[in-house]
Amino acid sequence: MFCLNQPMCRCLLLSAAISTAITTVGTAQNRGAQNQGANLNSLFTLPRTTDPEELVGFINSALDFVPQTKQEQVAYSSKAPVAIKLAAETILEIEPDPTSEFHQFAANYRLAMRVMTVDEEDRVGQEEIVVAVARRLAAKELDSDAVELAVAVADGLADIGEPELSIRAFTAYAKLLRRKKMPELNELATFMEGAARRLGVVGKPISVTGTTVDGQPFDWERYRGKVVLVDFWATWCAPCRAELPNVIANYEAFKDRGFEVVGISVDQKRVDLEKFLAANPLDWVTLHEADGGINPTAGHYSIRAVPTTILVDQVGKVVSLNARGPQLGKLLGELLGPASRTARR
Repeated sequence: MFCLNQPMCRCLLLSAAISTAITTVGTAQNRGAQNQGANLNSLFTLPRTTDPEELVGFINSALDFVPQTKQEQVAYSSKAPVAIKLAAETILEIEPDPTSEFHQFAANYRLAMRVMTVDEEDRVGQEEIVVAVARRLAAKELDSDAVELAVAVADGLADIGEPELSIRAFTAYAKLLRRKKMPELNELATFMEGAARRLGVVGKPISVTGTTVDGQPFDWERYRGKVVLVDFWATWCAPCRAELPNVIANYEAFKDRGFEVVGISVDQKRVDLEKFLAANPLDWVTLHEADGGINPTAGHYSIRAVPTTILVDQVGKVVSLNARGPQLGKLLGELLGPASRTARR
């Protein structure tokens, strides 16, 4: 999460509440005791007022709320965005002047709520959001809130299965950030370009580069004609470790058919990886750069979340960006035919 602005950080923490089952969100955990037994229906009921200052206070209270139980978490994630959006829209009706401080505050949070609930928008609404964020990024003065929203909406569109629109968003936003000619934004622009590249790679050739654990340059050409699972993972990643038995089972079942695995560890410390591999030997090559280094392929495609699995077919083209669980075996069966042996799980 790129946090450049405290109010928007609060807003993005609400976004985290929507998508995860964590039990604390907000900016001040010490307020948690005040929330015990809070009536969420009352807290998120829009006040009957035409006073924009009172509505701003309502929005701030909603953002500051810290759920203490899973039940509160679920209720908060469903009620807060709706309440904040409604309050913001009410302020915009009361204060139509775009130069008004209240209007600007409300417009900011209305857009933020639409970004966070982008899955509830139809395609027209999603495109409106992408354009609205782009306009904010194109403003002469740096709008740090817009930077946060740009990452959130492009990521969100990818997560809900809208890769084409996500690619358009990432590409457009990266260009707008480059135009700012601000060195501190170059890293984010590079990330966005890589994310667009990754989302658009399905059906296209991919080249994997890097260094093996034993310090040798990796030779991707050796895998020509094979179906290859490129598995980005880390020893500290519980879902990665949970997926390993599935990868191992499919490797045993399909390796005689021409299936290979290339693991790319994103662990920061080599010693962590070495300890894991010593206790859990893997039958395929593992790539890892020197401590603190970034694997070139991970950098090229902006791999920042693990596990990320990319399945490549016999001609070197990407088949799937999410070859995990039962989907992996299904895809291998389609590409290689029936398993040559029974998988041991």
